[in-house]
Amino acid sequence: SVREANRQWEIEMERCEFKHCTVASKDFYVRSLDWGLHFNWGVKSALEDLRPDVVAGTGYVSPAYLTGQKWAKRNEAGYVLWSGSTAATSRIGKGPLKWMKKRFVRNCDAYLSYGTDATKQLVALGADPDRVVTGCNTVDIEEFGRMAEEARSRPDFGEWRERYPEHLILFIGQMIERKGV
Repeated sequence: SVREANRQWEIEMERCEFKHCTVASKDFYVRSLDWGLHFNWGVKSALEDLRPDVVAGTGYVSPAYLTGQKWAKRNEAGYVLWSGSTAATSRIGKGPLKWMKKRFVRNCDAYLSYGTDATKQLVALGADPDRVVTGCNTVDIEEFGRMAEEARSRPDFGEWRERYPEHLILFIGQMIERKGV
């Protein structure tokens, strides 16, 4: 989905340097589970048109992800789950949705996690640890670099900087309790 109710991002599709398409969707946000539920009509036909060697998905139990994984299995393509969920962020802890999540994870061919906690969560859900690549969750650092240079070039930068401690930490993310911020 290009948008989610609990996220405020702008995706610059023109910057994507790979073949891609966006299919129509109806999206719902289940606040109690912090879960975006996506109904994307056209996923199967888009995959038929693109015929990818590998399908990558960023979630577990929305119909679009299930369709993508099923298509990959039927067409001998790989399916990679790209996940940032951790034990602390997961709201689906039991019942049929938990069962579906575990089954989905076990049926993936490989995994890319945002970090070590996300890797632990994937393994807890049944992922083969040898098939998990642990990455990092990044942002557009070029934009932050540009803004930092712009701030440093201001004549009053030295005076402004003296008001703060020697070491500053920049946090980029959702300022919500479950993130520990």
